[in-house]
Amino acid sequence: MRLAFVGIVALVSLTGTAGALELTSTDDAATKVVADAFASSIADSRAAGAQENIVTGRADLDDDGLSEIIGMLQSGFLCGGGGGCPIGIFKANADGGFAYVTSVQGDFFDVLEHSTRGWRDISVANQTGAVTLVWTGSDYNKP
Repeated sequence: MRLAFVGIVALVSLTGTAGALELTSTDDAATKVVADAFASSIADSRAAGAQENIVTGRADLDDDGLSEIIGMLQSGFLCGGGGGCPIGIFKANADGGFAYVTSVQGDFFDVLEHSTRGWRDISVANQTGAVTLVWTGSDYNKP
């Protein structure tokens, strides 16, 4: 599954499916989860005079039947240098809440078919290339 965040629109193409699902920043609950987690970065961005935008998607990364939130904080202040924008991953809880898992930097985010230690592998890409990250048991890292 590829989440490509562009402006306020994100495209998710599901591997093995018929097409792409277009996402916007209209998932208010997911946007709030990401905004709360990145509050300090948002304050820094605003202090620098930059506008920010939060784009979210949902995918079941740990195959528990609950979709995790994947949220990107887009900002000219935070996304420069070719490293991409901050992308947060938030685990869904059975009570409907979400817990911060980790963050990575990138412009594109793929959910891959393979899993490691019960979580789907991910690919994160930016202007300089892509890297596959695997679940270590507590974080995503290079294999």
